[in-house]
Amino acid sequence: MTSLVELGEVLRGADDSGITARMDYRYPPGAVRRLDDTLLAGFGQRYVDLHGNADRRTALTTRLQRLAGG
Repeated sequence: MTSLVELGEVLRGADDSGITARMDYRYPPGAVRRLDDTLLAGFGQRYVDLHGNADRRTALTTRLQRLAGG
């Protein structure tokens, strides 16, 4: 993703209610968590594998599995 237009496309295409249902948040998620989960849902393993996510790869993999229904 290299532009705000591309980000907008990913966000518009997101199934917000589906993400909320699959993640089963204990508390209402903040804006950063929602964005993170939307990007995770949109890009999957590619998002997990980003260099900037190296320190939280395990947590993101767990959240990706939850988003996938597993």
